[in-house]
Amino acid sequence: MKELTVQQQLPIITTNFEEVKAGLIISIEKYKNLIVTEEGLKGAKEDQRTLSKLETKIDTYRKTVKQEIEIPIKEFEAKCKTLIGLVSDARIPLKASIDVFDEAEREKKRVIATEYIKRTVTDLLLNDKYGSRLIIQSDYTNVAMTAKKLKEDIEKRGYLLQQEQQQEAENLQIIKDTIENANKGIDAKLELQDFQSLINTDAPISQILSTINGRTERIKANELKAIADNKAKAEKEVLERIARAERETLLKAKQERETEELNARIARKKIEDAEIAKEKAIEDKKIAPVVEDVSENKTEKSIITSAKKYFIEMIVKDMGAKELKALSQFLKDNNYNYNATNKGVM
Repeated sequence: MKELTVQQQLPIITTNFEEVKAGLIISIEKYKNLIVTEEGLKGAKEDQRTLSKLETKIDTYRKTVKQEIEIPIKEFEAKCKTLIGLVSDARIPLKASIDVFDEAEREKKRVIATEYIKRTVTDLLLNDKYGSRLIIQSDYTNVAMTAKKLKEDIEKRGYLLQQEQQQEAENLQIIKDTIENANKGIDAKLELQDFQSLINTDAPISQILSTINGRTERIKANELKAIADNKAKAEKEVLERIARAERETLLKAKQERETEELNARIARKKIEDAEIAKEKAIEDKKIAPVVEDVSENKTEKSIITSAKKYFIEMIVKDMGAKELKALSQFLKDNNYNYNATNKGVM
């Protein structure tokens, strides 16, 4: 294909720039540091219009020359774009055809990679967790990737995943053994699921074992404290039962003494009352009155003894203050002659 070449160089613009520049510098020198006064205002305005016209003239000439020079440049650009269009019309469909071929080749390599991955997962006995990590890499579909290189890379990555899987199994067994040993010294047993979140996040084995040991120590400390608290509570209950039994023994002994004293007073009272009754009976016989029986016209002496007197001793228990007061008032209101030999609180 013939290359594009420029047969004629762009024109070189030659002007009297330096001559015009030198003349302008001399002409405008008088306007530097010019102070306009009322007398010179008219002339200053005329000079300002002259300079403005000169500025416009120079800029107009610049634009005109530029347009004339740009005509061949624009023609050259248009021709180049026409050539580029012709090339693009051939390149774009060719690229599309190449892309179709490349995609077909990439798909073939993806199929080959998928088969190698399945075979590697099966041969190395990778579980779902590690088998799912053996995926197709982006460079597997590159043009430079051969089937041999692809297979070698998949097998290499598979062996690495197998080692990770074996290490995880060993770590899991270490964790289980650690939990089993920890449970021998505590009542609140640990379970594997207590640490499953750490295992699932692939935390370091040292961190998991440290967590197990730390939790074990806390449980053991709490259980020892609970044992000590229960022992102290049991000892306190025993001491309280002993103290309660002693109080009950003292109270029972006191009640027995009071009962004995009451019975003794009652016995003495019975003896005293019996002696008083005996003496009273003797006195009643001595002063018995003589009664004359007028119905049969005869005088007959009869000994009329006075009415018999009775007494009763009793102990009234389980009475409230109100009932006790009512009983006392009842005895007084009915002229009962009574004597309280003992009283107290049950």
